[in-house]
Amino acid sequence: MPCEQHLLNKAVFFQQQQLVICIPPQLKYGKTNYQAKISTLVIAAEQAKIKHIILISTTAVYRGLSGLITENTDLNFEDDKVKCLHNTEQAVLNFKGNSSIIRFAGLVGEDRHPGRFLAGKTNLANSKHTVNLIHQQDAVAMIIALLKQTQPCSQTQQIFNGASTTAATRKKFYQQAAKALQLTPPTFNEAENSLGNKIISVKKIQDKLNIKLVYPDLIKWLAE
Repeated sequence: MPCEQHLLNKAVFFQQQQLVICIPPQLKYGKTNYQAKISTLVIAAEQAKIKHIILISTTAVYRGLSGLITENTDLNFEDDKVKCLHNTEQAVLNFKGNSSIIRFAGLVGEDRHPGRFLAGKTNLANSKHTVNLIHQQDAVAMIIALLKQTQPCSQTQQIFNGASTTAATRKKFYQQAAKALQLTPPTFNEAENSLGNKIISVKKIQDKLNIKLVYPDLIKWLAE
């Protein structure tokens, strides 16, 4: 670890005023070192006197929850993945400088068209759940807004959600997305599935950073 830390301290990106950390947790692939990786970067950033860290996190931290989700919603710490994501975020929030967390929903864009995500699949669950996604262009705009934000002299920590305001069910959205690419639409199990339906609120980041989404309704984007 000391050798690794020494090499990190010499990296070019530690010569900047701000650091954006975007490393996939890979928890679904059984990786267990996400928190350690981020903590190592935070230590190196402190030693390099970086003033502001932005961690790209995920709305997966809200696993097991239902209803309207804000940045202040209590998390389900019975879930090990949630604990890992939360503890990693805390490592960044404990940074001796300014720190920001953006919890992004699923990313879509020109090279990540959602029509390919579920095309041809059958008997899928949660047909009535609201989709929680964000267009790549809006995600980048949020990061840039944070980088341009005038940081106060005192230490600040802030958490934001990043998502579109699309009010569509998984069934409607993914079937329409597949059709937009002329692929076989997925089919869904129509059993009752209200448990776990989340609506991610982005009011905080819109209000504080004066964000206006380019693609608030991803159904309309699919039709373009």
